[in-house]
Formats: sequence, C-alpha cells, structure tokens
Amino acid sequence: MPADQIHTRASADGLRAFMETALQWLTRVCGASFFVAVATFPIIKAEGDINLLLIGYAPVVLAVAIVLALVKLRALAPRALAASPLDGVPALVALFCLALVLRIGVLLLLDIDPVGDSASHEQAAWNVASGAGYVRHNGPDAHWPPGYVLFASMFYFIFGRDWHVLVMVNSVVDASTAVLVCLAARAFLARQQAWIAGLLYALNPTMILLSQVVLYTVLLAFLFCVALFIRRRTVLLGVHIGLMSLVKPIAVPLVAIFAVDRYLSGLGLRRAVVMAATLLAVAAATVSPWTIRNYLVFDRFLPVSANGGWVLWWGNNDSANGFMLDWSDDQKAAAGAGLIDLDRRLMHESLTWIAENKTRFLALIPIKQAYTWGTEVAALPDLREFGPVVEQAIRGIAQTWYLVLILLTGLAMTLQTRPLISRTEGRLICMMIMMMWVIHSVYIGWSAYRAFLLPFLSILAVVAVVAARRHGAPGRTKTAADAQAVLTAPGG
Repeated sequence: MPADQIHTRASADGLRAFMETALQWLTRVCGASFFVAVATFPIIKAEGDINLLLIGYAPVVLAVAIVLALVKLRALAPRALAASPLDGVPALVALFCLALVLRIGVLLLLDIDPVGDSASHEQAAWNVASGAGYVRHNGPDAHWPPGYVLFASMFYFIFGRDWHVLVMVNSVVDASTAVLVCLAARAFLARQQAWIAGLLYALNPTMILLSQVVLYTVLLAFLFCVALFIRRRTVLLGVHIGLMSLVKPIAVPLVAIFAVDRYLSGLGLRRAVVMAATLLAVAAATVSPWTIRNYLVFDRFLPVSANGGWVLWWGNNDSANGFMLDWSDDQKAAAGAGLIDLDRRLMHESLTWIAENKTRFLALIPIKQAYTWGTEVAALPDLREFGPVVEQAIRGIAQTWYLVLILLTGLAMTLQTRPLISRTEGRLICMMIMMMWVIHSVYIGWSAYRAFLLPFLSILAVVAVVAARRHGAPGRTKTAADAQAVLTAPGG
C-alpha cells in the first residue's frame, strides 16, 4: 500500500478513535448530570420551604431504595428469566395488548377533557379536517409545528369530530411503541430482558396518561423509535426526519447524529458527509411543501414554525429562571407575519443576551437540567378535576416511576458506557438523549419537552440492572470481551 494511503487511513482511524473517546466521556458526563438533577430539583422547587423540601425528597428516597434493591437482587438476570416464555411473536402481541388495554382503560376511567394546548391542537385538527385550513384564533397559524395536527386531522376527516378518537389513536400508537422498545432492546439484551424493557414502557404511568392527551408526545416517541430501524436506508430516513421535523423541529439534529453513527460504524468520512448532506436535502424536500405554504401565506421564509425564539427567550433574558415564563403582552397579541417577526426578534435578543451574560447563562444550565431531568411533574396532564387525593396519588406514582428510570439510566450511561457506545443502537440512543441534554441546556428546562425519550430510558434502565455485579454494584466494563459478556443477548 502506498505511503500516502497508509497515512490517510491512519489519520481516519485516529479521528474515529478520538470521536469514540469523546462520545464516551460526553455520555458519562450526561449520565452523571442526571444524578445532580434529581438531587437538586427538590431544593430548587422548595425555595427554602423545609416542608416542600421534605415532600420533594420523599419520592427521591423511595426511588433510590428501589434502584438499590433492583441492583442488589439482580431481578433481571438471565437465570431468573431463562425459563420464562417471554419470547417470540406471541410475547410481542401480549405486550401490545397489555399496553393498549391499560391506555383504553384509563380513557374509560378518567376521560381527561382537552384543556390548554391540548384543546388548541384538537380544535386545529378539526379546522383542517373540516376544510378551514391550519388556522387558530380565526387566522392562519405559524406558531405551532403542524405535524401532529395534520396527523390527527386525518382521523377527524374519516370519523368526524370526537376527541376520544384521537385518544384511541394515541393509545394504538403508544402500544406499538412498547413493541418497538422491546425490539430495539434486543440489540444488546437477551430477548426476555428486552421484553422487560418493553413492559417498563407499557406500564409507564406518564405515557399512559400522555396517551390521553391530544398532543404530539406519543407520536414523536413512536417516530424516534422507528428511526432506529431505518437508519441504513438513507432516503427513507431523510423523509422520516423531515416528517419528524414537522411534528417537532428538534428532530433536525438527527441528521448529524445518524451520520456520526455511520462514521463510527466504519463508513468513510467522505461518505459520511455525503450521507449527512443527502439526509438534510431529503428532509428539506419533505418539509418544503409546508415551507412554501408559509411563504405564500405570510410572505416570510419559515421552514416549519415560529416558536423557537419564544422558547429561547424564556430561558435567556434578565428575568429568566430556567423555566417557562408567562407570555408577554406582545406574545399574546402576536399573529400571522407579526408573530414570525416577533419570534425572530426574540431569537436575536436571546442570542445577544447569551453573548453578553455568559456567566449568568452558564449558571442557569444546572437549573434548566433540574427542571428537565429531575422531575416528571410538568410532563403530566392536568388532573385537578379528579380531586387533590387522586391527583397527588397519580403524580406520586408517576414521579417515583420516572426517578427509578432516570437513576438507572444514569448508571447505564456512566458505568456501561463502552458496551453501549460500541453498538449502533446504544450509541444512537445515547446521542439522542444527549441531543436533548444540550438543547435544554440552552433553551428552558421542562420535563414535558423530553417525555418522548421515555422509550430509551426504559431500555437503559434494564441495561443498568442486567449489568450489575453479583454483589450488587454496577460494574464498569473494562474490555471489549467484558462488554460482550455483559450485554450480548443470546438470540438478540
């Protein structure tokens, strides 16, 4: 082989090794930050009130006890499940049916009426289905991404206006996500253990409740999972990312994530760049009809929606506290092209504030992370109509369930980094989680904005328990052979 080719290959291998090492360390930092978020959120929320502080730490203490018990008992060890029938198509069908029955059961039991954003999305879906167009408040809308509304409008067009239909659709979609969680987990878990990951998602109180809400979260969770299974079909993946961007524009960075994954999987750097460019072009082409609509209606170039500047401003101004702020009078009055102009102005003001207040910006990051990863409360629908006892009971169960998941996820990302990053599925899952970690470090902290990642937290939670040492402490994998022994699934 010529010397120049040897040098080029050595340089490429060196870059790939550097990126793998950097990704491992970033994964560990992200995982460790979850522990900090869980520990600090009650302090931030209590604001010095000792009673609120004790109430806030109650589910944290319970979750820590559950995590320690799971790790100590190794409840998901291969021997414990070796004789179980959790395998094959019947197991997947059973998982789907269980998830669906739970969601339909909650619909029949609670029947949560659409309020707030949910009511707004429901009305917008009917506007589209009835031929009025994508309008809100008697005018064309540019503020919200249209993906979920357009999806929901198809069912209104077929079945007529009844928001229970949309909840039924959400339930089917979310039950399908439970199956996808199981299938995705098979990449690095035994089939029986992967079924447990799907079960964790099927039983997740937050997702059961969110399936009752006419919002994008359930659909986006499903789409994120689907992306894992079409990652090697570049054009199809590009279309998929475009559709995801219409639901939530935060999907755009997936272009880089999937290209980086292919490069770390052995694809040449040049081909990885070509793949990224192809993904971006196809995604942009998929979104382009909506972009053209925005230009024709508002006389403004707007790829999808005009709310990124609003959210960025909430998290970066002199009054910012890391969480969502009340709408200003200008925001309440904005509509049409004026709303787009206001969004751009807020984006510019936010970026200027960050540049001029770097210390304050950095100080807000831990608070934003605490609001994003340290709690599940903001992700839950409004339950006040059922009375304070029922509301607090449901919130307590959902909060504890989530805290167990995030603590186990933190263990997996900090102590099982190498085996996770060594596999494509694990690498993609970690990078998607880190994508949201970065976004919420910059914008605002809000658990509702990351709820669609719960499928991945369910997988990593099982990884953490399975990888625990016999004496109860999670062990860091030291070699590739160790990684294979810890997480390789027989038949997975």
